Order: sequence, then C-alpha cells, then structure tokens
Amino acid sequence: VFRTSGLDIYQGDGIATHLISNSNRGLALDLGIDYKLSRYYSVAFSVLDIGYIKWSENVVNQTVNDTTFTYSGVALDELGNVRETLEDSLFNKLKPTETNDPYNTFLPIRMYGSWTYHYSDQLSFSATVGSRLIQRKVKMLYGGAVTYKFGRALTASASAVKLPQQFFNLGASLAARGGPVQLYIACLLYTSPSPRD
Repeated sequence: VFRTSGLDIYQGDGIATHLISNSNRGLALDLGIDYKLSRYYSVAFSVLDIGYIKWSENVVNQTVNDTTFTYSGVALDELGNVRETLEDSLFNKLKPTETNDPYNTFLPIRMYGSWTYHYSDQLSFSATVGSRLIQRKVKMLYGGAVTYKFGRALTASASAVKLPQQFFNLGASLAARGGPVQLYIACLLYTSPSPRD
C-alpha cells in the first residue's frame, strides 16, 4: 500500500491554505526529566513524539492486490509476441487500485538519555545516547558535547554525533538571551556518509 495525503496541493495555489488549515488531525506528547545528582553530575531522559496523525484530507491510497504471476518464457520462433506476453503477464498485474479512505500513522518515537559533568559553573561535558525507530527497526545514536557559558547571556557549544546510517557529524551552536528573547544559531557538518546500519 502506498499512501499519500495532500500531494495535489503542490499543483496550485492551495499550499498556503493547506498549511494553515486542513482536516488532518493528530496528537503528540513529549516527556522528559532532568535530574541533578550532585554539584558535578546530572542526568536527563526524554521520550519524544508519542502520538499519531489521522490523514483524512486529499487522501490517495494505491494498492497492488496480486503481484504473483507465471511466466513460461518466450518461444524463439515467436519473438514478435515478447511485448504482448510481458504486458499480459507482468504490467497488467501491477496496475494499482486507488481509494480515498482515511488512514492513521504513528509518529516515530525517539528516546534520549544523557549524562553531564559540570566541571564549573561555566564549563560542562555531556554524553548522550538515543534511539530512533527507522523502518520499524531501532537505530541508535551517540553523541558528546562541550558547553561553555560566557556570563548569563551567551552560551556556546560544540558536539560530535553519530546518527543512524551516518558517520560522525560535527556541530557548533551559539545562544544569546536577553529577558524573554533568545536567539539561537547552529550548524552541523556532515563529515562522510557510511554504509547503512
């Protein structure tokens, strides 16, 4: 089954309306805890994207019902029939059936755990492990970071992360805050792809 919702909005002026208001509904919940073990150590755990989406607007479901066929070969003295034989036995079997029935999808749940060593009030080191559900398989990610606070208004960090199906990625961020406003900038350098996990 190949399911889509809203693909036709890209063929006209309906994208703005669709992004602001549509009948696809969902619900999601994020849970997390950050616990300071001592002056030097803290741990954090989170579970993200516990939820679903009910797709009901502009739904197109395509299903191929029967994908088995028997191909008995081609007689060498009748090579002109190769195309007709393939169309009858293969192409006609793979024609999809289309419906517009609503469907539900669950969000891919993500889980993270981290340990932080607070060397001082300004400098800290973190190690993180996490999991993602990718194509119904649990894939792990690992990371390490160093964070430095320049007073109360400016924080900088650098990190190395091993994401699922990738090599180590290097990143850096800078956050500035003043009163109720916070500005944040980050970049991530993909160093090299690796074979699939």
